[in-house]
Amino acid sequence: MPDICYRCGRPFVQGDSRYEIKVVMKSGFDGYLPDYQSQDFVSEFEKLERIEASSERAERDVYYEIELVLCYRCRRELEDILGGFKKFEEVQKKVH
Repeated sequence: MPDICYRCGRPFVQGDSRYEIKVVMKSGFDGYLPDYQSQDFVSEFEKLERIEASSERAERDVYYEIELVLCYRCRRELEDILGGFKKFEEVQKKVH
């Protein structure tokens, strides 16, 4: 286990609270494939060439996983950030 907080670099001493965080982001697929008959294939091939040039980024767009260890303060800040995401339904109730 790491001896420092991944985010702030604070060293852990024996008995400190440390939090193991695992984040997985993966793309979703709704089962719909667009009609490719009407698309410009030249521009599609150009897009593919750009994607291949940055294949690492393309892979991260499909699946990304990170594991880290945080101190208590950084864990609370992460929790606050994630708690700031509101469900679409909650946002809609405030608008109307």
